[in-house]
Amino acid sequence: MVLDEAEATGVELPRVLLSGGEAIDEALWARLGGLTDVAAYNLYGPTECTVDSSVGRVGGERPTIGRAVRHAQLLVLNERGGLAPAGAAGELYIGGAGVARGYLNRPGLTAGRFIPDPFSSEPGARLYRTGDVVRYLPTGELEYVGRADRQVKLRGYRVELGEVEAALRRQPGVRDAACALRGEAGRERLVAYLAGAAVADPFGGVATHRLPDGRRVAHRNRNETDYLFEELFTKRAYFRHGVGLAEGAVVFDVGANIGMFTVLALDECPTARVYAFEPLTEVAECLRANARVYGRGRVRVYGHGLSDGEREEEFSYYPRYTMMSGQRRYADAEGEVSVITRYLENERAGGSREAGELLANSHALLEGRFEERRERCRLRRLSEVMREEGVAWVDLLKVDVQRAESDVLRGLDAESWARVGQVVMEVHDDAAGGGRVRELKEELGGLGFAVEAEQDELLEGTDRWNLYAVRRDYAGAKAAALAGRAAAGDESGQAREWRGEEEVLTEWGLRAGLAQVLPEYMRPSDYVLLDSLPLTRNGKVDYKALPGLEEIRARNAREYVAPRGELEQVIADVWRRLLRAEKVCVHENFFDAGGHSLLMAQFYHALKPSVGGDFTLLDLFKHPTISLLAKHLSEGRAERKEPEKIRDRVNKREEALRRQRQLKTERKVVNG
Repeated sequence: MVLDEAEATGVELPRVLLSGGEAIDEALWARLGGLTDVAAYNLYGPTECTVDSSVGRVGGERPTIGRAVRHAQLLVLNERGGLAPAGAAGELYIGGAGVARGYLNRPGLTAGRFIPDPFSSEPGARLYRTGDVVRYLPTGELEYVGRADRQVKLRGYRVELGEVEAALRRQPGVRDAACALRGEAGRERLVAYLAGAAVADPFGGVATHRLPDGRRVAHRNRNETDYLFEELFTKRAYFRHGVGLAEGAVVFDVGANIGMFTVLALDECPTARVYAFEPLTEVAECLRANARVYGRGRVRVYGHGLSDGEREEEFSYYPRYTMMSGQRRYADAEGEVSVITRYLENERAGGSREAGELLANSHALLEGRFEERRERCRLRRLSEVMREEGVAWVDLLKVDVQRAESDVLRGLDAESWARVGQVVMEVHDDAAGGGRVRELKEELGGLGFAVEAEQDELLEGTDRWNLYAVRRDYAGAKAAALAGRAAAGDESGQAREWRGEEEVLTEWGLRAGLAQVLPEYMRPSDYVLLDSLPLTRNGKVDYKALPGLEEIRARNAREYVAPRGELEQVIADVWRRLLRAEKVCVHENFFDAGGHSLLMAQFYHALKPSVGGDFTLLDLFKHPTISLLAKHLSEGRAERKEPEKIRDRVNKREEALRRQRQLKTERKVVNG
């Protein structure tokens, strides 16, 4: 109120501001800390200790209650009455000259709150038990966590609800938060209630599709989105041969399409910064939507492509097959059809009935898929972008640009190449990989990379290859690049202040954010986004008025997908029985639905007799939705029951490659 009044009237604030009586939230803390020529202090202390027991100067990232005032002792004790280590939460006990003698005419209450001081040699010394949970920060100041009477026990762990609420309030877009335990004894679920800048449609009206892992993404075509999930998330096609991401990695996603690799990169490394490039307008719209929902402010989207020079280029855009769109001079619609056909043939050779049916109707299914729309798009050199952004080191350069990959690499000068640690890219070459693949391996090898190339077994016989390059002296090159920027200072272009795509408040973003700061047992199972939290008459959160589990389940039922097929039904029956749920969605994550490691073990032992085989507990952690687990188990069954089909598949592929080599030889003889 004092700040608001001063801003409204222009009245000058006093040189010193003292705040006490109520906790300072992070927004007010930042506001007070940003005042110029004014020193603000936060005072803490219960009446039982003669009002103020600690004081701290307002400043830094998060609120504290400071250090003990003169003649006061602040002790943080664990539940056994011992001193809690620095950084660990415990109940605050106050000793010293300010501690009162007790409550007038209330000996029982006095005995519970005023206890003998076991750490003092002074006769009659006592401590006051505040009921507040705090922790010592590395600075020596105390951070307020919550009330001890809001400590709950969940699956054998003690959870400070105030600590979870504090972590939630620090998430972007959260205005206020409350946590409560819901459910019957032994099956409790930790539920988070959030008030903040939630929006009805975080994707901004762009069409969405639900992935097998339960997440919804903005997209243009369901089939290619499922294909990208299989290639990137299930097969992990771009994280092989030593390619990986370390803490704080910088990733350039060139040819980002709708952003599936960008999302995967942040799954792999939540602290990464991703620069994503997509020149086609409609596709970039999906990329931006997914960056808002899943990027957590760590994705910057560029609506242009990268090449060997600055120019505009005409692109062939296929709205029904966006991932095969690209520069028109490289476009080959007939070639794309042949790739899809060969992919289905390889699937059929492996025993897929669905692929056989698709092949039989391929003409009708592919008709119109490659109807072209043309769009002029801007292209730039990667070296110029790196300099403009002040990027000293790129941990991973991923390139997927439909036959223009060499152009992108030519956009890097020698200085910029020295600042790249890893490259993973799709390369277009003949089926034997003896042309562009060989040339790029030699080129990157000469630049100090260890290079591998491979072809997905389902793409054998096509022009699609994946190339992986990891710098041999990765650590040394990175250290040299970062040291060079530090030595050059501002003249080299320090990294521009990072501002990713504006993010929106979503359940997935909250889960990902809390995974970085809280252990698994402290993370809520359910998240409820509200316009505002219900309050009591005195302005405190009214926990009794928060929605219960039934209301939460009713909200979630809107996106319910029932089990499909016998195997999904078997898994769902066990799942439903263990979680005591009326119904479960095949795309819901086991842990998000209220499961935990103990229930997962029970789930495994209850399900194994029904599925048998080589099914392991690890499979449940790798495939935590009914849909993913059923797919994994059905594939395993097919491999166990029909090994002869696998051998036949290998033989057919070898025969196809032999025929291709023979045909090339015959052509050379004819042309020779």
